[in-house]
Amino acid sequence: MTTSTSSKAGITQAEMLQSLTGYEEIAIERAFGFDVYTGDHSIVAETRAFVFVHKKREGMTDADAKKSVLEMSFKETRDYFDKPEPELDPDNPETESGKDSEPSE
Repeated sequence: MTTSTSSKAGITQAEMLQSLTGYEEIAIERAFGFDVYTGDHSIVAETRAFVFVHKKREGMTDADAKKSVLEMSFKETRDYFDKPEPELDPDNPETESGKDSEPSE
């Protein structure tokens, strides 16, 4: 997967989710009180949890990583990750995702 922007994390949120270890899943559950796979949480909480994991990977303790991410605005947490490039839709070149492509026959 290619990304269109460079961020602090260097990966997308989807890539972060796919890279989580069991230990990181437990750390999220302990720090934020939810399981990332159940869907019973908000996108805001999930984004903060992923920044928390990234900060832990950079060497912060659980407590310092949680404090750091809770001090960030939601915009800062969203901008922390790369945005995925939209996939081109050659069958619909009028859409933003199909822009600059030729319709298939």
